[in-house]
Amino acid sequence: MYKPAINIYGIDSFFKLGVERALVDIPLSMPVEQQQAIPQLDIWIISQKCLTDVLPFVNRPAPRIPSIVFCSERCQRLLQGTPIDWTVCLFGLDIPIARFKQELPKKLAMLLLTGRFDINRNPQLHLSNMEMETVRHLSMGYSPHRVAQLTHKSVKTVSTHKRNSMKRLGVSSNQELMMKVKILGLH
Repeated sequence: MYKPAINIYGIDSFFKLGVERALVDIPLSMPVEQQQAIPQLDIWIISQKCLTDVLPFVNRPAPRIPSIVFCSERCQRLLQGTPIDWTVCLFGLDIPIARFKQELPKKLAMLLLTGRFDINRNPQLHLSNMEMETVRHLSMGYSPHRVAQLTHKSVKTVSTHKRNSMKRLGVSSNQELMMKVKILGLH
C-alpha cells in the first residue's frame, strides 16, 4: 500500500492549506502491484469567478492523471461531460470539510475499483451534425447572420441550433458555450 503522490494546484493559498490539512486526516493508501508506478492524484482549486480560470486545468500537461477539482457551480457545468479519458471528480467550493473527508475515501475506492471516480457520471454529450457545424462557426467568431450565410440556413434556424446545443451541453451563456466547445474539443 502506497500513499499516492498528490499535487495541489490553485492560487487560493488559504483554500489549498485547508485541503492539505484535510488530507492529513484521510487514509489515502492505495494498493500497488509490482512494476506499477506509484499512483498520482492532482487536486485543482479553481476559486475564481472567471470562466477562463478553468483553462489551466483544461490545458494541463497530463489530462489522464485522476484529478479532484474544487470549483464553482458554473465551472462544474463546464466540466461535466468532459472527455471520456479524463478521470475527474468535482466538488463545490462550499463543501464542508467534514463532508469532504467522508466523500473522498468513497471516491478513491471507486477509482480503484472502476478506474473512474463515478460510474454514473454524465455520458458523452452528442450534438447533431448541424448543431456541431453551427457551434464550430460560432466558436470561430462568426455572427449568427454570417453562420446563416455560410450554412445556407435562416438566422432563426441557426439560433435554434445554438439554443439546442447550449441545452445539450448544459451551458447558459455564450461565454460558457465557447468554453465548453474548447473543453470538449469541438472547435
